[in-house]
Amino acid sequence: MQDAIDALGARIAENSYILVGKGGCIMTYPIDFGKTMNIVAINSSYDQWEGPWVVSASFSKISQEFAEWGTHAQSIIKLLDRPETLAWSMWDHPPAPTYYTGNVAMMGDAAHASTPFQVTHTQEPIRK
Repeated sequence: MQDAIDALGARIAENSYILVGKGGCIMTYPIDFGKTMNIVAINSSYDQWEGPWVVSASFSKISQEFAEWGTHAQSIIKLLDRPETLAWSMWDHPPAPTYYTGNVAMMGDAAHASTPFQVTHTQEPIRK
């Protein structure tokens, strides 16, 4: 988070933002009770995904894919120049014809695919 604050300022680093551009988007939001700024950079230029669903990301490839985006986006993308940055494949599937059989029903994420970054805002843990 400190790297994000240094690069973007606390107002942006400590809140949720989305930048939308041609063929993609960049989302940022705090996780780990505000200790970490998560970054999701989506590029829709892939026709196919080869290999495992999650792989180590190539920073040079990420920076190339977002090279035409503005200064603010570039500041965020530079934060991804870390060995722990991962690339995730994202899949879509047609809706099932039904989500129930007899008196058993699937609900929530079991009944539909969701992207890995659809989260609620971080809250402090409940203390008893």
